[in-house]
Amino acid sequence: MNLTSKHLHLRPVKIDDALSIHLYAGDEETTRYMLWGPNTYSQTLKYVEDTITLNNMVPKKIYRFAIVLKYSDDLIGMIDLTLKSSRVAEIGYILNRSHWNKGYTTEAMKIIINYAFKDLHLDKVFATCDKQNIASYRVMEKAGLHFVGTFTKYNPKLDKDLEGLLYELDKSAS
Repeated sequence: MNLTSKHLHLRPVKIDDALSIHLYAGDEETTRYMLWGPNTYSQTLKYVEDTITLNNMVPKKIYRFAIVLKYSDDLIGMIDLTLKSSRVAEIGYILNRSHWNKGYTTEAMKIIINYAFKDLHLDKVFATCDKQNIASYRVMEKAGLHFVGTFTKYNPKLDKDLEGLLYELDKSAS
């Protein structure tokens, strides 16, 4: 499996990635809109171990990839597809804030959308974000997803309901 673009390579996570992942997973600003975090190093290490286990499961329900810069081999984030049915998956992503506003998340989204439709033969992908996370919904729009509507979801980290935005893309529209 070769998931690459002009600047990025998506690859499975390795145990050696824990420190690079913790650079953003332990960062309060980066995890502000997430349902988790900021993580302790032990939480990040468990996430990495769980990710390696998930990536080795058959059949797969979650396809989780490290986002790596091709020119330096630096891990700068994560992106995943979580199967919700045999034909539909949710995309999730996070990027180290030192690499924000460079187009990398949109580029990674386009790689994963192509993988979902061409390799996994899915019919639809979708992604969600907190309504306040303007950068995230702009990424979804730039990657070709279309706004569907809003929803309310409980955020255990903040102990309150938050309004979210739902975006999706059908294979026929890509």
